[in-house]
Formats: sequence, structure tokens, C-alpha cells
Amino acid sequence: MEKSLVRKEKLQWRSTLSQNEVEKGSQTIIHNVFNFFDIQSQHKVHLFLPIENKNELNTWFLLDKLVSIIPISQCFTSYIDYTTQTLHHTQLYENITWQKDKYGIPIPQTLNTVIKPKLDFIFVPLLAFSSKNHRVGYGKGYYDVFLKDYPKTTTIGLAFEEQKAEFIPEKHDIPLNYVVTEKCIYYKG
Repeated sequence: MEKSLVRKEKLQWRSTLSQNEVEKGSQTIIHNVFNFFDIQSQHKVHLFLPIENKNELNTWFLLDKLVSIIPISQCFTSYIDYTTQTLHHTQLYENITWQKDKYGIPIPQTLNTVIKPKLDFIFVPLLAFSSKNHRVGYGKGYYDVFLKDYPKTTTIGLAFEEQKAEFIPEKHDIPLNYVVTEKCIYYKG
């Protein structure tokens, strides 16, 4: 199946989820992350934060758990410069105030931009994933460009099991090392 059809199908499926289903599934997925991965105090982690009106997985649970293990300054998220259409990274900090960008993506009110931070784990958003851990995102390619710079960093997609689909990856697609769902963990060996 073409990625554009998979994208449309999975967006439609996700829109049918209740808030309770999103929250419960998110908590189970984040629980699975911390049962499987040994995230330690010295690690540096990049995560995405949810676009709530798109029923994205609630990664606020992930951030809460991370800052109980590592200093918040070792956590990073991304933001998009819409004039240049590029993804940038911002380091998180104590007493952060959040705002939403024009697409509803939570970003810090004050950006602490870091160019190519050293990262141990990258949590990646997705609309769908394949049995070979390729992903379908929203189609802008921001994460494809981002992940090229981190070939040795552990990449982890977070998804509901229902988001699994078979599709033909494109040349530029970079498979994720892992995809964690509420039912299992997929590994690309």
C-alpha cells in the first residue's frame, strides 16, 4: 500500500479513539518503554510531545518518567522553523512554560536551541509502522532528515498496535531500531 493511503487510514483510525483509550494506551506503552530500556541518569533523550487534537500518544507521561530518572536538562524536544521548513532541537529546563505552535505542537515558550545535541535515545512520532520498523509520519520529512544525523543513536517509535501496516518505504526512509506498542516491542535487527 502507498504511504499516502496508510497515512489517511491511520489518521482516520486514530480520530475514532476516545480520550480514555489514548490515555490508557499511552500509559501502557510508556510502562513498556521503561520495562525494556535501561535509561540511566547520564543518558540524553530526545522526545516528541503530543498534538492533542490529533489523538497522538500522550508522551507527557514519558517526560514525567524521564525527569524522575535524569535531569530535565538532558531532555530535548524539537520545534519547526516554518519559514525555512527545518526541524531544530531545544534543550528542556526547570520551570519550563509551554505553548503550542501553529499546528498544536507543544514547544517551550523560551527556546534553548542546541545544534545537533549528543543523544542516547530518540523517541519518534509516527502514524504507522511496518514489520521492518519503517514509519509513516505526516509527510513533511522532518524526522527523516533528523535521523540521518544520528545513525548510531537508539531510535524508538511509540505507537498503538493498530498503527501497524505494510507499505513500500521510500529511498530516504530510515527504519527505527524499535517500535513500542501496548502489546509488544518490535526490533529491527
